[in-house]
Order: sequence, then structure tokens, then C-alpha cells
Amino acid sequence: MDRGIWFAIVTACASLASFGVITRVAGRHFVNYGSRPPRGTIFIVAMAFISVGVFLRAISTVPLVTPVPLVLYACSLALFACTVHTTREMTFRPAFTDVVPDSLVTHGPYRFVRHPFYVSYLLYHLGNALATTSVLPWILLNAMFLIYLAAARNEEAYLAQGVHAEAQTAYKRRTGMFLPHIWRHR
Repeated sequence: MDRGIWFAIVTACASLASFGVITRVAGRHFVNYGSRPPRGTIFIVAMAFISVGVFLRAISTVPLVTPVPLVLYACSLALFACTVHTTREMTFRPAFTDVVPDSLVTHGPYRFVRHPFYVSYLLYHLGNALATTSVLPWILLNAMFLIYLAAARNEEAYLAQGVHAEAQTAYKRRTGMFLPHIWRHR
């Protein structure tokens, strides 16, 4: 079997397995109190499925032979699992829920970035983009980044209205949204 085909099959399987684990666990971890998820959440899920479909099409035609996507999928799953573990006793709602959060998490992966769930999703999409020479996964990675950025800003705006507003302001100063402020940690 050609090396490129082998890499494409392994990468596609790893991508689908990662996506399956994340969507299954996220579906159970996030609590929705309404009859339907927020429209923004539905949009994120739809875009994620479209992104995976585009990736599978792209990797079947123009795969890139590199193990980097596999490493990114592993990092994505590790960060996702660590974040789920950190928040397992808390009530977390889906993205774009119009509710002031009742807690501010600053330990575990939240010590380094304010939105580790979104970072784990972005690592996954970056792996998909790096697995192929097609430009479409890169376009979708940027689209997903903008969606997660909007969701993060929405969540932070609600936090700023709650009892944790002052603590959240200090947390924002010392912790990056998606990238750690390594020079600020001791």
C-alpha cells in the first residue's frame, strides 16, 4: 500500500475517533436547561460536522504525509479530558447559553488558558488542516476560531455581570484566552 494512502487512512481514522470521543463526552458533560440547545450551539455543532466532512473529502484526494495531525489529535483529547475532569463536579452549559455562570474556574487547565475546551477543539481542527494540502480545512479552521472567539467573548460578558466579575477581571489580566501567558505564570 502506498505510504500516502496509509497515512490518509490512519489520519482519517484518528480524526474520526477524536471527533467521536469529543462529541460524545461533550454531549453528556454540558447541561442544557432549555427544551433546545441555543442556536449558537447548534451552529457550532453543524460547522464542526461540515468541517469533518470537508476534511475527509480533502484527505481522500490530497493527503499530506506527516504525523503532526496525530500528535495534535492526542493533545486535543488530552486537554479535553483534563478539562472535563477539572469541571466534572460543576454545571457547565453549552456555548451561547444566555445565563450568568455560577462559578469561575481558575485551576487545572484553566490556570493557563481561560477557554481550554475551545483550545482543545481548535487543536483538533488544526490537526485536520495540517493533514492535507487543501485550503478548505484551513478556511474552516479560521471559521471555527471566529465562532469560538465569539462564544468565549459571550461567556466572559456574562461572567462580568455576575458575582465573580472582580475575580474574572483579575483572571483575564493574568491568563490568556486561547494561548497561555507563560511569562506571567510562576
